[in-house]
Amino acid sequence: MSAFAMFSLTSPSLLAFDKQRVEGNVGTIDSIAHVPCDTYMRERLDPLSPESLRPSLTSVFRQRQRGKALEAMTLLDGHSLVALDGTGYFSSKTIHCASCLQKQHRNGSITSYHQMLGAAIIHPNKRAVIPRMPEPIITQDGTEKNDGERHAAKRFMAK
Repeated sequence: MSAFAMFSLTSPSLLAFDKQRVEGNVGTIDSIAHVPCDTYMRERLDPLSPESLRPSLTSVFRQRQRGKALEAMTLLDGHSLVALDGTGYFSSKTIHCASCLQKQHRNGSITSYHQMLGAAIIHPNKRAVIPRMPEPIITQDGTEKNDGERHAAKRFMAK
C-alpha cells in the first residue's frame, strides 16, 4: 500500500514521499498505520523486475476493454492511436546499478541513468489518455552500446 501511495501521490522522488510520510499525510490519505521510510521502500522495490507488473496492468486493461471504456478512444475503422515517447527518470554520477545505461563524458566522468519508452492510447478529441506498460530502454546483453527508443519500440510492439 505504501508503494501504491507513493505513485498515487505522484511524489517527484522518494525524498519528497518520505517528507509526506513524516508529515503524516500518507497515513491519513491511504489509511496506512506505519508508513515505511525511503530506505525500506528501496529495499522492497529495487529488486522487482518491471516486467512482473505486466500481468496486473494487462488484467486492468482487459477489464477496461470488456467494459467498453476503450471504444471512445477508437479512430479510423476501430483502430487506436498510440503515442510513444522516451523519457529519463534517473541520473547520477555516483549511484548506479547493473541495469543502468552509461554515458561517458569527454572529461572521463561517467553518468549512470535510466530511461524508458512511455506509451499511451490517445484520441485527438479527448483529454484523457490510457497509459500502457512502459518499456525500459536498456543495455542489451553482450553489447557495450546503449539501447535506444527505436529498439525499445520494437520490443514494446512485440509485447
